[in-house]
Amino acid sequence: MFCDQCVIKSCMNQGKLRVEGPDADCKCECQPPWKGDTCNKCPTQCGPNGVVKAGCAGCSCKSSKTGKFIGNKCEKCSHAKCLNGGTLDETACECKCTPGYGGPACGQCILSPKMCKNGATLKKGKCECNCLAGKAGAGDWTGQLCEKCTHRGCKNGGNINKETCSCECVPVWRGRYCAACGHPLCGILAVGAPSLGNNGFKDKRPEKVCAWAADQLGCPGPGTAA
Repeated sequence: MFCDQCVIKSCMNQGKLRVEGPDADCKCECQPPWKGDTCNKCPTQCGPNGVVKAGCAGCSCKSSKTGKFIGNKCEKCSHAKCLNGGTLDETACECKCTPGYGGPACGQCILSPKMCKNGATLKKGKCECNCLAGKAGAGDWTGQLCEKCTHRGCKNGGNINKETCSCECVPVWRGRYCAACGHPLCGILAVGAPSLGNNGFKDKRPEKVCAWAADQLGCPGPGTAA
């Protein structure tokens, strides 16, 4: 009724209640880091990657499968460098590996022949697929798994077959990119098996009959080659 009594009976966590002497104010004098009217509140916040230690004695940080969180609030990721193109996901504190690699720091090759796309085969002793071997060799497939079609384009009316990543040439035209005229009057020369970047055939030049064929049959002009 006269506001002459302190309703706080005691302070927690070794806090001191000021009820006597010149500084008496009926408040708790808390020991760091405790706060609150009765020193019962711990202000420490550890975020999603840690928990508060007993006695409000800081943060106990969690570990991921391959790394650990550090910092006053467990806000930083400590992890070995990610290898072979892998990137660090700091939220999970784990490496995100590129296809074909695994392990804590993406240092292990886990690529198998079954993972190669579009009929490619696995390169011996390397962690990548051979895009020039098997069925994939007929198309302009690239990438570690031969999963990307990076075709340079078909010439002379040819169209790219997206399923095979290769050219379908109109009649007469020959080669990987339909770049050589196969008409008998023009003639072509084989210059090795057609492969990535190589048409595989070139025109016989510069015979006059071939120049005529170029004008009348729509074959490449003199000098056109794979």
